[in-house]
Formats: sequence, structure tokens, C-alpha cells
Amino acid sequence: MNDLKTLFDLALASESIMRSLYRRSAKFFSHLPRIVEFCARMEKDEILHIEKLLALRDSLSLEQLSQPVDPGELKALREIKKDFPDEAFEKMENLDDFYELANELEFSETNAIFQSLFKKHSPSSRETRSFLLLHDTHQENLVVLSEEFPRAERQKILTAR
Repeated sequence: MNDLKTLFDLALASESIMRSLYRRSAKFFSHLPRIVEFCARMEKDEILHIEKLLALRDSLSLEQLSQPVDPGELKALREIKKDFPDEAFEKMENLDDFYELANELEFSETNAIFQSLFKKHSPSSRETRSFLLLHDTHQENLVVLSEEFPRAERQKILTAR
């Protein structure tokens, strides 16, 4: 279906994929406490994103949830599910592979969809600002990681498999 409920379901699934990325990557880099800490913080953020999306979805009426949405938004979220199989983890050999995957997903079109959900459907501007601040801080953490571990260094740090 092309309704708002489906969009929320796909957004929640995307956030679960991101949570899995950070949880599994912490194991791959268990020999690096800084990366384990980073992954734990990012996973915690993903849990908060899930909780906020659930609360927003649950605040809407059945009528609102049955409203049609842009099929392009649904397609973008479906692509995350389709394009993120376990083989993405199998191909992860170093910290740069992890960073590139996380960066691609965190700065993808899907995050614009999440922001749009809050801007259009949040019952309060305060809740919208809270989510947007959380989201911006979350993305900034990834930028800080890239500054702390420049690409040449990330490529040298291998997974612990």
C-alpha cells in the first residue's frame, strides 16, 4: 500500500537496519574501544529514533495513517531493505568500509523522509525540534569520527574477524 502507515513501517525497518549496523560493527571492531563506544552511542541514537517514530505514528489517527504518500518515498525506504543484505557485513574489511556504509545510510534520502515525517505530522513544534536536534547530533557524530580517523588511517584498521 502507498499509505502513511506503510511509510512509518518502512522507516522503522530502516532504523532497525541502522541499529543492527552499529551493533554488529561494534563486534567487528571490538579491539578498538573508541569504535565500540562510538557504535554503542550510535545504536542508542537509533533506538531513540525508533521510539520517537513509534510515538509519532501512535499519535496519529487511523484516518491519518491511511492517507496516501509519495510513492518515491516508499521506494527509497524499500531500497534500504533490499540493498542492505548481510553481504554488506561480509564485505566489511576495515574501518573505512564501515564508515562509508554508515555515511551512505545516514546521509541518504531516507533521513530527509524521517525529517519530513516529523515536520508534517508531529503534534508539536517542540517535538519536531527535539527530533531534528537529535538527528543532527547523530549525523555530526559520524563527521567527528571521520575527523578523528582520517580515511588513510581508517583503511589500515582491519576488522577483528
